[in-house]
Amino acid sequence: MITIRANGTAAATLGLPFDAEHAFESQDPGELAKRLQAGGLARDELGALYVPGLSYRQPRVPDFPTLTDRECWMNSWHLDEHSDVRANIDDDGTPHIGEHGQAHMLRQGITLSRIARHLARRLPDRPSTCCVTTVNTTGGVFKLHQARPGESFLPGAIDDHGRPHPLFGLSMIIEITDHIE
Repeated sequence: MITIRANGTAAATLGLPFDAEHAFESQDPGELAKRLQAGGLARDELGALYVPGLSYRQPRVPDFPTLTDRECWMNSWHLDEHSDVRANIDDDGTPHIGEHGQAHMLRQGITLSRIARHLARRLPDRPSTCCVTTVNTTGGVFKLHQARPGESFLPGAIDDHGRPHPLFGLSMIIEITDHIE
């Protein structure tokens, strides 16, 4: 079973509700998706999920209070660097991504979530996954972690009700969690 949480702005942009298993299948998977598929999913020395050859790994990964925090740090990719998104640069040097580009990055996040779900099912323990995509006028980020009871990168409500999100400012947020039965 797949659950989707989205703030109001993302829901309106994507036209929620939709079937997350098949939505946006015609979306070009893009270079990041191809690298995710090629790397697969693995476990590090502490049991955290990561993508060999793609996840951010140093000789020593910093300590984190939970595996979810560790995974979100290692498995965090800027969509505006990988997807077919044009950023116009303002006079002060700030990138600006229009609504079309932001919607493209949200759809890209859904595609990446679907890939992560299928890769997780190939692991011996078949973990449930949680993927978070946040986009705004300056960029987009996709994060991947294992779904664990009581742990979330986005605790609590994510609906903005027209107010800036405390972590991301004015943005569109979508969280897709796969609950493998």
